[in-house]
Amino acid sequence: RILDGGWVKWVQEKRPFEHGYITPKPGTFTVKPVASVIAVKDELKQLVKQPHPGTVIVDARSLEEYLGKEVSGIPRAGHIPSAIHVAWTGFLQPNATVKDLETITESLADKGLRQDQEVICYCTGGVRSGWVYFVLKLAGYRKVRNYPGSWWEWSRDFACPVEKDAMGLQQVLKVDPQVRPS
Repeated sequence: RILDGGWVKWVQEKRPFEHGYITPKPGTFTVKPVASVIAVKDELKQLVKQPHPGTVIVDARSLEEYLGKEVSGIPRAGHIPSAIHVAWTGFLQPNATVKDLETITESLADKGLRQDQEVICYCTGGVRSGWVYFVLKLAGYRKVRNYPGSWWEWSRDFACPVEKDAMGLQQVLKVDPQVRPS
């Protein structure tokens, strides 16, 4: 289950919550990983080398990160070649609730995604892409996977290709390439 609107909406609606420490009781839940929803770096390297028309890679990070903005702690900026930019924030309304399904479906179609494709999502560490994974499933996409290693892993392997769009980044950041910093 997802708390639609998150903590902010919960508090705005004056819903109950508690302060203090709790000691949780041990549970009996057994983790059962589902390998079929996970993508790994070697698969993506192969997909970049030999694209498949039935599979798309989705970058869930900000547009600035996708275009190549330097981010602290990340050795290389840019995105996985052929990745489509689908920002994780694009599915949220201003009050942090999820947009309606029709709007989501139209937005995905506008990006060129189709429900018959396999979609592999990534971000920096698999969290934002996990959200996009959820939204795609909500929108009826059946073949969706998440790449948990994401950009942290990809950018550290110099055998993995990277694309940037310096001009696009300059436009987004409103930087004049003719003006040199002093």
